[in-house]
Amino acid sequence: IANQAAKFEFFSNILNMNTAEIINHSGEAYSKSIVVEARYRLILEMKVLAPRQVPWQDWAEWHDCRRLLFSDVTYERRQGLDMVTLWRARGREPHAVSCTADIVELQLLDVPYDEDSSGTACSCISDGGLQLQYGLMLVRTVNGFVDQGQQGYYAESAYSIARKIGLPGWIVELRHDATHNVLPSLTVLR
Repeated sequence: IANQAAKFEFFSNILNMNTAEIINHSGEAYSKSIVVEARYRLILEMKVLAPRQVPWQDWAEWHDCRRLLFSDVTYERRQGLDMVTLWRARGREPHAVSCTADIVELQLLDVPYDEDSSGTACSCISDGGLQLQYGLMLVRTVNGFVDQGQQGYYAESAYSIARKIGLPGWIVELRHDATHNVLPSLTVLR
């Protein structure tokens, strides 16, 4: 770590010098294009050395949140969702974490909570409401992963990008139906 920090500081000093200072500092005659290219390479090197900023404090917190989100205990899953809410407030939350939390939260909504007078289980949200929630979650999840793969001047199809990143085609088709056609049934969305 100390060596990386020293290297990072050296690169920062070089980037803050003007071209004449770099040429004079080295004691050799370099063309301006060589200096510009060297600065560009230094910037790339600094990006590799710079610490990646993530919303969790350490890997232990990340693993704890993962354990809570995938717990069988409802209270623990809610604790995991609270941790993700904190991470959202800190910023830079990865899309996969956001989608996982959205799915867990929707699963917690999608449980019967009471029985009506006839003994039938009732939910706090209607089937139509759940259908809309699942559809929105599906669209946002797939779009978020596929949008990261849009890199060219012309847009590539969601299906081809999904295939490249390993998303099954049926999920993309389901997203397409939820976006452009009739919203799929609640059974299919679940």
